Amino acid sequence: MRRLEALGINSGSRLRMMNQKKNGTVIIKVRGTRWAIGRDIAGGIQVVPAVQDDKGDAHGND
Repeated sequence: MRRLEALGINSGSRLRMMNQKKNGTVIIKVRGTRWAIGRDIAGGIQVVPAVQDDKGDAHGND
């Protein structure tokens, strides 16, 4: 998790999963930047799916 924090990806950061490769690599987008992270690092991320309101805006599921 320190590696993610060094990249500016902290608890509460909003991200979008762009792609998941067969080898386990995951492409995520955080604050306009795309990151390719390995299976081991990706496995340590806990995600809370965002829900969309009736206007189509995504909000965290608090």
